[in-house]
Amino acid sequence: MHINLKNNNILIVGAANGLGLNLLDEFLKEGSNVIAIDNNKSLLKMLEKKYFKQLNNKLFLYFIDVRKILEIKKFSNTFSKKFKKLDSLIFCAKSNLDKKKNTQQCWNEIMDVSIKAPMLFIENLKLSIIKSKTSIINIGSTNSSFVSHQPLAYHVAKSGLNQLTKYYANNLGKYSVRVNVVEPGLIKTKKIKKKISNLNKILIPLGNPAEFKQVFDLIFFLSSEKSSYITGEIIRVDGGVTTSDHPNLVNKIIKNKI
Repeated sequence: MHINLKNNNILIVGAANGLGLNLLDEFLKEGSNVIAIDNNKSLLKMLEKKYFKQLNNKLFLYFIDVRKILEIKKFSNTFSKKFKKLDSLIFCAKSNLDKKKNTQQCWNEIMDVSIKAPMLFIENLKLSIIKSKTSIINIGSTNSSFVSHQPLAYHVAKSGLNQLTKYYANNLGKYSVRVNVVEPGLIKTKKIKKKISNLNKILIPLGNPAEFKQVFDLIFFLSSEKSSYITGEIIRVDGGVTTSDHPNLVNKIIKNKI
């Protein structure tokens, strides 16, 4: 299936590291125009140096603290004046999960970034979104349904993000705006040690953590007209790990003597 995203305007919120950074690079390779937002000045400076030839031509960088309503409103006004369309809005900003913060501080931080911010971007960019028939893609987590080592607020926020997505899919659908969630499972990085890697071969039905490209492919598809009748969906890219219940996972570990 050929997907053409050349000259599409792609807004990535949380674009300076992790999945967002990899998405930025891949969309640029596809010939898209990338509007990148992040609140890390040093990382944005690195992006300026790395992509200096594409800066303010194919890549547009903005320093914004997504926890601050006025900064989002200011950006939205700037966007509507500078860009004629918004083909895709991808929200993958994440909180700095500081283990030293207490539950209440952690709660406020994560809720502001993971729930309030995507709502504010959609509300403040709504005219552009409706006019452009934008595809909105929120990056969620399998922790929306399953408990892990992450803080309480993270689990609640990711569940809330799914419902926020369904709400906007329902209310903006009449304008041909599509809103979906992509829930990546474990993604292969340099941090995955050999022992953990061996364990994942047993626990993940497809045998390995996802490559970034396997997540990109779904996001590219949802960004394109090829997915024009898909909205309100929560789509997992986890290799099937969430198809097993806990007793089954324990049995696999015991069987393989790990």
